[in-house]
Amino acid sequence: MSTLLQALSLARKAGKVACGSYSCAEALKRRKARLVLIAADASENTKKEFIDACNYRHVPYVITDAGKEQLAGAVGMQERVVIAVLDDGFANMIQNS
Repeated sequence: MSTLLQALSLARKAGKVACGSYSCAEALKRRKARLVLIAADASENTKKEFIDACNYRHVPYVITDAGKEQLAGAVGMQERVVIAVLDDGFANMIQNS
């Protein structure tokens, strides 16, 4: 498991992630998201939607090398295309990995 996925798994256990498109969009709107992770195999529309939302709200984002199944597996779910990290510490850890 890559360092990014391990850090994401830790953040999930701490309850500091929002998983799925709807939850991530809400976290961005409420200004709780500190970092948005987008799966490599997300659709172009989904990528554009979240990249635009992140740019508008000045939230960093990462298009990961991991696919949606790997990304979701790190947080113990099935096929999550977008995951928002809600904590500055975990966001920095993931960005530096």
